[in-house]
Order: sequence, then C-alpha cells, then structure tokens
Amino acid sequence: MPSLSTMWAQQERFADMARFRDVALEFGYEAVEVSHSTAEPGLRELLRGSAPRVSSLHAPTPYR
Repeated sequence: MPSLSTMWAQQERFADMARFRDVALEFGYEAVEVSHSTAEPGLRELLRGSAPRVSSLHAPTPYR
C-alpha cells in the first residue's frame, strides 16, 4: 500500500496538517509516513477525523 510522507507537508500550503490529511485522502492514499519533522500538534491534527493509517514513524517523532 502506497504511503505519503509528511515530509511533503513541509510546505507553506500545509501549515495546517488537517489540509495535508485531506489532500492525502483526496489523492487516494490510505496511509501516511510520519517524518521526524512533524511536531506534536501537527501529529495530533493528522490523526483526527477520518485520518489515514500511519504506516511508519521516523524517529524522533514527534518533533518538539
């Protein structure tokens, strides 16, 4: 199953991880890989609602 890395979310247009989550789902991704650059508030937002599954965590996650 293809996963979309949150490294792709390291763009200004994804300052809100809910937007990244929504785009990942729109593109058909069923899972995301959480990168070491994901801060805890973003990780919490990513996991809310109809969140895609998390296929992997890149240490150290979440970034503080």
